[in-house]
Amino acid sequence: RPQPGDWLKIELNSCLIIILVGASMNKLSSLELLKKEGYVITLQKKEFVLYAGLLWLAKTKGLESIKTELIHTDPQKTWFFFKAIAEGKEGTYEGHGDAAPFNVGKLVKPSVFRMAETRAKARALRDYCGVGMCSFEELS
Repeated sequence: RPQPGDWLKIELNSCLIIILVGASMNKLSSLELLKKEGYVITLQKKEFVLYAGLLWLAKTKGLESIKTELIHTDPQKTWFFFKAIAEGKEGTYEGHGDAAPFNVGKLVKPSVFRMAETRAKARALRDYCGVGMCSFEELS
């Protein structure tokens, strides 16, 4: 039997409905919600939030839009610097992110443009959601 604070997942007409039993979201901190849903991972004894979790939490907190802008790139197009703006019911928050072949993992090197944008969005979403923990994608 579900207890207060448990999540119920119900599939209805190919839609997944998630319900928090007997508690409002405000009773759990953002970090507790992310952990409960499996969006926090541990690497070398340190915890990191996943970008997917930040996006999920931001949507539950009324995220209306997230916009990105390429701020700078080098002439060789190997280093990229993005700005992201998250807007919604919680306010407007800005984050910045960069990526280059020297600060990403080997598998990510072909995608430094997208990684820079993801890092910027993750930082804006962390601020929007009030999560002080670094995102895993900021390390990759």
